[in-house]
Amino acid sequence: VINHDDPYGVRLVKETSAKILTYGIDRTADVFADKIKADCDSVEFCAHTPIGEINVHLGIGGYFQVYNALGSIAMAIALKVPLNQINVGLTGAGVVPGRFEPVSTGRDFSVIVDYAHTPDALKNVLDTNKTASFITDSMGIAQGNLMVNRDYIIRVTAVGYKMQEKKIVV
Repeated sequence: VINHDDPYGVRLVKETSAKILTYGIDRTADVFADKIKADCDSVEFCAHTPIGEINVHLGIGGYFQVYNALGSIAMAIALKVPLNQINVGLTGAGVVPGRFEPVSTGRDFSVIVDYAHTPDALKNVLDTNKTASFITDSMGIAQGNLMVNRDYIIRVTAVGYKMQEKKIVV
């Protein structure tokens, strides 16, 4: 099972002689998603697979969860799990504390707690924010418990998003 949207995954597909099943949001994958709606506390999409389609509703937020779910769907199909059982398993997935965890504020802003401790992890969180309906034209990032030099790396990543017309306070 290989992520076909990842450049290294594409390379693996070309270099292996093993039987593979690809996944991704790109329609060229064996298992792909469309009609994606990602918010801070849920994700919905239609998964297209070699054995049929399923409408997926995850009780966890973040656009990156689509990839996690597609990888799980592809692996389950490889193991011959029926689509209805796959969907039951995905529907039962819950929030992992500290991983894109929404916090209710009772106010007109959203708070997400995430253990984004690398530039790539922060990029995934910020990418979700760009596509989510709960985001307005600005956001704040509070950092804590960063190891030496990670503060600089994460700030540089966040500043890169400022240039994409997002107002970010770090």
